[in-house]
Amino acid sequence: MGTTHRSVVLIAACGLLAGLFAAGCSRAPKKEIDRAQATIDSVKAIEDVQLYAADQVAAAEQELASARQLSQEKNYLAARLAAMKADSMARMAPMAAEQGKAQMGAEAEKSITDARTTIGDAQAKLTRAGRKAGAGATALKGMLDEATSDVSAAVEAQGRGASKEANDKAQAAIQKAQMVSAKVDSLTMPGRPAAR
Repeated sequence: MGTTHRSVVLIAACGLLAGLFAAGCSRAPKKEIDRAQATIDSVKAIEDVQLYAADQVAAAEQELASARQLSQEKNYLAARLAAMKADSMARMAPMAAEQGKAQMGAEAEKSITDARTTIGDAQAKLTRAGRKAGAGATALKGMLDEATSDVSAAVEAQGRGASKEANDKAQAAIQKAQMVSAKVDSLTMPGRPAAR
């Protein structure tokens, strides 16, 4: 086979590939868009994905919307690529949710520990305040009891794998204990007479 013949075969092969590529780019990427939508729908049905990777799903939906817009504008190659990217992003969401859940679990454990410490500190302050806390002591003790209940609910939520709920409950307990501590401080400022 001569050099000329090889050149003709090479040119023909390149032309065939270019033709196939052009044919693929000349039709709307309906299949790719439908696949991406199906992937997004399936991962949205996973509860952990909604809790811990909602932003990734939203980004995939935005990319899919871009693919649809590009397809309407007849920019099929860019639309196809955007749809494929949306599909890929959606497929990664469950893994991101798993990582987010693990991170939230660690944050919840820390918040539970911090809540217990903050409640203990507030209880100690209230005990030291004694009569200076006055009639408000009963209400403050009630608030600390609520904070303790929040910690128990956080521990229970963490036990069943609801890390976000656990973290929220522990944070609520911390806020209540901090409020009690601040109130005790204001009631026991130097120069303030003891309540009767």
